[in-house]
Amino acid sequence: MVKTIGQEQPTGPAMAMRNQRLKTRLPADKSTDQRILVLESELEDVRHEMRSAVERTIAVNAGEVAQLKSTIVALRDTLERAKHEKHDAVQQAIASSAHEIAQLKETAASLREALERAKIERETAVQQALRSCHDEIQQLQATAVQLREELERARIEREAAVESAVAGAYMQVAQLRKTVVALREALEAHSAGTIRREA
Repeated sequence: MVKTIGQEQPTGPAMAMRNQRLKTRLPADKSTDQRILVLESELEDVRHEMRSAVERTIAVNAGEVAQLKSTIVALRDTLERAKHEKHDAVQQAIASSAHEIAQLKETAASLREALERAKIERETAVQQALRSCHDEIQQLQATAVQLREELERARIEREAAVESAVAGAYMQVAQLRKTVVALREALEAHSAGTIRREA
């Protein structure tokens, strides 16, 4: 019997947990560089999981192929030993060997079909894993782009606020200068009036 090969697929709950973990690791108080580092770490984890899944699948299939080859070799050895038995046993074995050969052919055909199915299942699982990885990479890239856009907007808003504050400061300074000039003129006028009265 050939075992059906299963692969770890990113399910809906698993993807939701990964997204929740990503949100937890990306609080609003973290800097953009820290968020990008977290995203890159998450992306590397996803790639590592995909590679591990593919390697496990290849290892399982390699073990099953080796087991099938070992079984066929054992069956051939058994058939070879049967040919060297006594004449009577050989004749009887010949009579029964036709049935056994038919069974062996059916077994070999069944094994080939099972192996082909396993190969198709493996290729399908790998393609699904790659598609899932590609989708998740696109999501992470979109998140990174959004974070960069938010950072750019924040920078523009900060620069606008600074420019507004500087303009306001300049206006205040100009107003203070006018006030100082007016006070100085008033003081001078007062001083001149005092001097005239004393004269």
